[in-house]
Amino acid sequence: MFKGVTLNTYLIYIVPESDRAKINEGITAALNDNALNPIIAESFPLPSIIDAHKAVEAGSVIGNVIITID
Repeated sequence: MFKGVTLNTYLIYIVPESDRAKINEGITAALNDNALNPIIAESFPLPSIIDAHKAVEAGSVIGNVIITID
């Protein structure tokens, strides 16, 4: 399903300061190149935030849950 996918994660608070700039440059370049495609699973209005939380806890969504504020 995910052949050729590489996933790197960083806990930025424990990365040495000298490496943070490199990481930020890489993320910025990926964003500018449209190489990062977030998956938005569902969107909930703020009054339905309880339903959003339940969906995340239940594991019924794959991707990001967005809360909209109008």
